[in-house]
Amino acid sequence: MGTEKYTAIGENFQPYDLFVHSYLLKNELNYDITQKISFGKFELSKNFKLGFDPIFTYPWGEERISDCLLSIGEENNKFKMSENHKGIIILPYNICFITGGNHSILTGIFKKDGDIEVDNYCDYSKVLDDIDFDGEYYYLINNSKKRVKTSSVLLGLIFSMGKYIKKLDFA
Repeated sequence: MGTEKYTAIGENFQPYDLFVHSYLLKNELNYDITQKISFGKFELSKNFKLGFDPIFTYPWGEERISDCLLSIGEENNKFKMSENHKGIIILPYNICFITGGNHSILTGIFKKDGDIEVDNYCDYSKVLDDIDFDGEYYYLINNSKKRVKTSSVLLGLIFSMGKYIKKLDFA
């Protein structure tokens, strides 16, 4: 998805870099996304069922993935949430982005085995009022001449879906 400096998702993931890197927004559009996104905790955790609910993971080690696939989910080693397993819910999308335990959670997703509970959230609602995506570029709604090219059309389309989710209040 690009170099570490410009990637939307990477090993050092920050929720405000999910769709387009905050560095690009700041330098190219003079838009500080970190000032627009709100973070918080739900009073009650939300449960995400692995393999069924929308969950993004970022596993980085091929060997760790294969080790997990060979061992997790077997009868003596069912997936069980631990302190290592962490995530953040991206609103208004209601997508869980994994920030800890990526390999074992990916295995749970593949095997459709287990649940994780998440209570932290990151809300993009204010950003959706300011930025749009045209299929290739992100741009400020009040100044469409300044643009940032996406590193992932899929992430751009998911970003755009947020406008409809917010409008219809699906989250």
